[in-house]
Amino acid sequence: MARKPHIQDSDEHAPWPQPEDLRQWLNEESRRVMKEAELRIIDATELVTGFLTGHISREEAQERSAEYHRRWGDALRDVPELKDGMTAQEIYAAQREHREGQTAAKKWAGKPSSDRGGR
Repeated sequence: MARKPHIQDSDEHAPWPQPEDLRQWLNEESRRVMKEAELRIIDATELVTGFLTGHISREEAQERSAEYHRRWGDALRDVPELKDGMTAQEIYAAQREHREGQTAAKKWAGKPSSDRGGR
């Protein structure tokens, strides 16, 4: 699940948001996203390089790959098919469509079988 923005008011009596609140949030969000990308790339590169150079076995590569996915999950996990050249708006639409489908599937799965057309 995505982390919700944590923004504190610079002045508890001022209406939220103030420009400084958003600036601080953007700086923190950028710092976190860049660090995550850096660490993901390092982990993935070490895994692939280790296997391709023979420093780790196929079994160890499988274990490390599983650990990578447990740690990081899929990038843009709500975009099942990321195509080269997709615009930001196309990615946002794919995310929205995927999430709405997940929500509908959960609602459907929670109904008694008689409500789903079952016997």
